[in-house]
Amino acid sequence: MNNQEKVDLSKKILQVIQSLQSDLDPWVDFARIGAPLSAAGVQYKQYGFPKLRPFLIEFQDLLEFKDVQPAEGKPPVFYVRLKTAVAQDTIIVEGMDEKRRSGITNNSAKPPYRDGKSALMALGFVNDIQGAVDFFVRKTGVDLSQEELECKIKMAYDNGNILYYEYDADGNPIECNIYSLKTAVFAINTGVKDRYQNDVFAQYSKGPRGWTGVFFNTEEQIFNQMNTYKIGKLTFKNYALANDFIKSLHSELLPGETWKYAEPAQTGMRKKTEYEILESYLRTVLTALIQEHDKPGSLNYGKIKFSKDNNYALFNTGLLSKYATDIIVIGEVYPKNRTTNSRITLSNPIVLKRGKTELSDKGFEASDADVDMVSFFDQVSQIVYDATAEVDTDDIEKLRHCIDEGIMRNRFPKKCKEQYENGELEDLTDTFIKAIRRSERIARRNYKYVVPQYRTAATGNKIQFLMPIYMLSKYDELPDFALVLSESVIAGQKFYKPETVLELAWAYNNARVICKPDDMWLNPARIEDVEDLTIDE
Repeated sequence: MNNQEKVDLSKKILQVIQSLQSDLDPWVDFARIGAPLSAAGVQYKQYGFPKLRPFLIEFQDLLEFKDVQPAEGKPPVFYVRLKTAVAQDTIIVEGMDEKRRSGITNNSAKPPYRDGKSALMALGFVNDIQGAVDFFVRKTGVDLSQEELECKIKMAYDNGNILYYEYDADGNPIECNIYSLKTAVFAINTGVKDRYQNDVFAQYSKGPRGWTGVFFNTEEQIFNQMNTYKIGKLTFKNYALANDFIKSLHSELLPGETWKYAEPAQTGMRKKTEYEILESYLRTVLTALIQEHDKPGSLNYGKIKFSKDNNYALFNTGLLSKYATDIIVIGEVYPKNRTTNSRITLSNPIVLKRGKTELSDKGFEASDADVDMVSFFDQVSQIVYDATAEVDTDDIEKLRHCIDEGIMRNRFPKKCKEQYENGELEDLTDTFIKAIRRSERIARRNYKYVVPQYRTAATGNKIQFLMPIYMLSKYDELPDFALVLSESVIAGQKFYKPETVLELAWAYNNARVICKPDDMWLNPARIEDVEDLTIDE
């Protein structure tokens, strides 16, 4: 390529990479770059480069690279980002969407700041800015306008008056001096004190979609909030108490089932409790019960029982003890002054062991111990996969979502990622569809091959199915991932729609809620855990 070509290509490459960078992490997986570069008119093969990586290295005066080994035996993941000086000086070129046109200031020593109209939104997503400002005024007694408050926050940000928090190896929050990929919370001093003369900070927390806020808390409140460990609607004062509860509950279970994975999740954030499958199971069960227990006509109506003073609640976990009796959990209800029972959480949970005596001590009726277990379906046919119904592979949008998301989240094998990077979408899609058809043929001969799963989601709780997909792996090995299928009926014809692809650990968590799946391909003793799936797919 000549000098002018390199200049033109540089602009397009910078535009694409900057459009893919997130507030949470400026590093971009190579698997996400190939298709956007091709769409932008960058065809690196025409310049004599068979692979994307050596092509991009030609622009190393603008770009930085790193390799990450996810786990032993897994292929490395390649990442690229704009060099810091380039990121700060780059002019946003024509054609970028409005979200990126606003510009992002990348500063390795500080949280990312998106230049825009609102300083509060520049540091993360805020659902209700006016509500947050009103809370700040009530908390401090200082009547500041939004503009005045944002001016204070921007000044503190520029001056580096920021606290950083992360979690240590024992699951405890610690304050740090620097901003890094492990940062879980950052808090900017507003320069205003509360009514008790404590400094008030604008707090942002790391979530699945990046940084979210804004919450106004003191240092003590931030630490106490971070110290709390949540298993869905079960809350504990700290990680150690949550881990002790899970271990104690596990010791009571009917033996014969595995409740932890072969390897824990490799995470830079807070670690999970010792029995992560049991933790996930409880999270889903209690969430479903709380969502439905006060809705007449629902499958779980009345399946949470409250003490006479409403300070305690109990539920049937659906688990059996080593004596084959129901395991009931009791917890303190929060908030105390609630007007509805649909948004409660339970804290300091314990396993009911002393029967009616313990129930009486906490103000329950003796009959409350007979509470029924959670239900996820009312007809067995709802959880049986119909192998006579085809998977709809003609839905291009669904296929594209499965492939794009699967590649972006590193769920496809390395060779598939390379095909995606090289723009070989036709071959990749063909391999994907063939893998689906092979699994369909196996399912017609083994009705337990495709398993049901239950998922709680903002868009509605649902029963779906999990199909193992072998893109490249052999059938005596673990599948590459699980394909999520939703049942659909049009004009009396039933078929299944592909929704997304899941890591095997997520698939097992979702399947175990309904029942222990057959271990032909979903075997926790062979599966490595991964980060929790905390966003709707």
